[in-house]
Amino acid sequence: MFGVVAVMVDDAMLVAVGNGPSFGGGLRITEGALLDDGLLDVVVITRMSKPKLVRSYPRLFTGRIDGVAEYVHRRVRSVTVA
Repeated sequence: MFGVVAVMVDDAMLVAVGNGPSFGGGLRITEGALLDDGLLDVVVITRMSKPKLVRSYPRLFTGRIDGVAEYVHRRVRSVTVA
């Protein structure tokens, strides 16, 4: 059994958990996720201004969202969202 590695408490706009790189019509929110690595990719997008959200949204379709400070991407063996 694995112990708790990290606890994230954020005022999140979005929490996504996936085992593949995209979902929902091509949003590449979990870019780099692999179907066969046994890990889940967890993405948290924390609060951001509406103008920044509008500017950042197109980057979700290209998978180039890493440079946005409010975007947090982790690979984990299990996750609990409560």
